[in-house]
Amino acid sequence: MKRIAVFLTALCIVLCTGCDSGYDCSLNNIAYNRVNFYTTNEHGIESPYALPEALTVSIMVNGRDSIVVNHITGTKELTLPMSYTSDCDTLTFDYWNGITDTLYVGHKNIPFYQSMECGVIMHHTLTEVKHTGNLIDSMAINTTQINFDYNENIKLYFIE
Repeated sequence: MKRIAVFLTALCIVLCTGCDSGYDCSLNNIAYNRVNFYTTNEHGIESPYALPEALTVSIMVNGRDSIVVNHITGTKELTLPMSYTSDCDTLTFDYWNGITDTLYVGHKNIPFYQSMECGVIMHHTLTEVKHTGNLIDSMAINTTQINFDYNENIKLYFIE
């Protein structure tokens, strides 16, 4: 009787684990734009910059405005979603002191077939980035490819 119980338990374990395909589509289907903050000193040497107070970031896509970061404090970087349906994302940075900057991120959407289970996902290539100059001094595109790696895509230089 014990042998039958052990056999049935082992059989259940084998059958249940055999059905797992190894894909976790919910975790691996969004490519994020990684934006890091910097400042430069009088000699042009850059260093990471943490915004001293709260920052709220909203994105405008297809005429709809959505808050993607709400009152984050002391941040040196952001990981932001990209639009699948538009070739330009408009990001609004609302600072603690009532000042606002706008970042225009132009990109090309590239469909990428991941698997039968997950279907098609979207990668992006940055084409251009423009900004207003209230607290953002300048910017640079570091890596144009936006996919699932953790490379820095955009450097934002802030006025201190």
